[in-house]
Amino acid sequence: PPAAPVVASTANVIVNGSFEDDPWSDSQGIAPGWNTFDNGDAHFGWYKDTWEKVVYDGERAQLIEIIADREKGDRYAGIYQTVDVVPNARYELTIHGLVRSDEGSGEASGFGYVLQYGIDFNGGTDWTVVPKWVDLPFPEHPREDPEATNVYNYGTFTTEVIPTGRKLTLYIRAWKKFAGPDEGNYDVDALSLRGAPPAPVQMPVSGDEKPAAGPPVAIVFFSLLSILILFSGAIIGLIRQRAGSQVNNPPSSQEEISINKT
Repeated sequence: PPAAPVVASTANVIVNGSFEDDPWSDSQGIAPGWNTFDNGDAHFGWYKDTWEKVVYDGERAQLIEIIADREKGDRYAGIYQTVDVVPNARYELTIHGLVRSDEGSGEASGFGYVLQYGIDFNGGTDWTVVPKWVDLPFPEHPREDPEATNVYNYGTFTTEVIPTGRKLTLYIRAWKKFAGPDEGNYDVDALSLRGAPPAPVQMPVSGDEKPAAGPPVAIVFFSLLSILILFSGAIIGLIRQRAGSQVNNPPSSQEEISINKT
């Protein structure tokens, strides 16, 4: 029989994925359980965001700030966490995020502000060796709301993750593509990595459950051929019998006269 599928707990393995825990770091503004990274040459900031309009769930979200004021584009800043996982089990990763900018929209900024995620399946802590970064499809909103008229809609992203080892590191990365003093704010909230039900497996038919085999094709063919020959012989015999009956019993003269008169 095939091996039973590997199943992980449905509990969230990310520590403080809600960003509600205390105490927050006074020096960096990073939530407990998380670490920070950046690539320098810009102004970066991490803050506890309590503005209710930009909090997805609860009272807090993690805010990442980038201002590329040193005339260098492609500035990155983010957070990461290493977690324990079950190798080869199926997990569901869910990320909620919000992007805000001084320009106020993707069209206005040239889509210059992006949130991404990446995974180190070896559990490493060097963000520069992450093999793949995935853009998160979150819309861009105005950074501030002085008239209190803006509506901020969080984006939600869900995907399947299958660990190869007992640890993996999840990275959330903010990306400011272009140089300049315009500010980008990136909020993330309600992150989770939970065990998912195993994929359905089609079980092979066991020896006792194999469907009964039908008769061989050759036997079926010759059986049908035999029936056809017998049926043909019967038809030929019937035709011969009728022909013989007409020869042995010619019509009477009376019948012939009647026919001729008609």
